[in-house]
Amino acid sequence: MTNTFYLLRHAEPRVNRNSPVHEWNLSARGRLQAEEISLSGFFDDIDIVISSYEKKACRTAKPIADKLGKEIVRKKELNELDRSRGGFLEAEVYNKAILSL
Repeated sequence: MTNTFYLLRHAEPRVNRNSPVHEWNLSARGRLQAEEISLSGFFDDIDIVISSYEKKACRTAKPIADKLGKEIVRKKELNELDRSRGGFLEAEVYNKAILSL
């Protein structure tokens, strides 16, 4: 028996400078992305859906789990990096910062 793991990044979030990143939800485009990936057939043979507790991750996983009739197993260890002390970074600055790690 072999195990295959698929890692899926959350769909496009709705950026809200007034709330912490871990509370962000999906944008309208992100909700569409999540629905499209669930209908793609790519995940039709998976046994378990695991997500962080973050809204954007859970809402990305939900259409897949719903289609398969599975519960989402949530793991706090998968949560967003804690950026609470750094403040909001524009996308260009954020991308530069993470690429330099």
